[in-house]
Amino acid sequence: MTPSELEPLLARHSAWLSKQGGARLDLTLAELPGAELSRVMLRAAKLSGANLNGALLAGAMLHGADLYAAELAAADLTGADLTEADLRGAYLREARLSGARLAGADLRGGALLQPRHDGAAGFVTANLVGAVLDDAILPRASLAGANLSRASLHRADCTLSRFNGCVMVGANLAGANLSGCNLGRANLTDADLSGADLSGANLSMAILEGACLKGANLAGANLLGAFLIRADLTGTCLYGANLAAPRADDRRAEDRRAEDRQRDDRRLDGAEPAIAPPDPREVQPAANSAISALNRSAASYWTQCPAPGTTAKRAFG
Repeated sequence: MTPSELEPLLARHSAWLSKQGGARLDLTLAELPGAELSRVMLRAAKLSGANLNGALLAGAMLHGADLYAAELAAADLTGADLTEADLRGAYLREARLSGARLAGADLRGGALLQPRHDGAAGFVTANLVGAVLDDAILPRASLAGANLSRASLHRADCTLSRFNGCVMVGANLAGANLSGCNLGRANLTDADLSGADLSGANLSMAILEGACLKGANLAGANLLGAFLIRADLTGTCLYGANLAAPRADDRRAEDRRAEDRQRDDRRLDGAEPAIAPPDPREVQPAANSAISALNRSAASYWTQCPAPGTTAKRAFG
């Protein structure tokens, strides 16, 4: 799509936002690689599956935008407003999001409607490998299962965000605010968490092998079953933290909860059908069989233990 084709659509979208007619911008599956959209008003725009690889979106207003499964590899989103944006399954590898606002954004996995340019298909996780989110604001964001390997979230505000099951190998989280975050089962191997605030965070079953936690605040954090071999805990505050090893039944229960959460996420995204009710034609014969078995048991009981004043008889059937 050329800039001349895009300009009137943006004007109509602006009118729609101000309730002066126009129409909501719909660029679903549009081809916009390298597009110049810096500081453009794209609030609530439909950009699902759009190819925005290498696009210039610095300072763009994308509050509440639909970017489901959008391709944003190497895109410049510096200072962009992505508050409450739908970024499920988005491809943000090497994207620059320094200073971006992602409060309430959804960066979980998603089901692709069609194969992506990189060949990915089916249910995919959000890809933020090598993404730069330094000083980003993303409290209460949902990033469960996302790939943030080698990503930089230096001094990012991630208060109460969900990182459970994320792959964050070699990620830079130095000085980040991760208080109250869910990092259960996250892979933080060799991650830099020096000076990070992890107070009250859930790190149960997380892999922190070789991670740097120097000077980090882990007061009240849940580290049940966390893997801390070679981790640097110099100067780390562990007041009130739970460092117990999990019992076998705790591990099994956590496994079941993790599987249930993944299944629920897939059903919400339409990647897995909900459990269908049983077919009455299959249930009825089983019910009849159970009733017959109860009747036979009752007949056998009253034959062997007759009521007072009656004579025992042999039961047939």
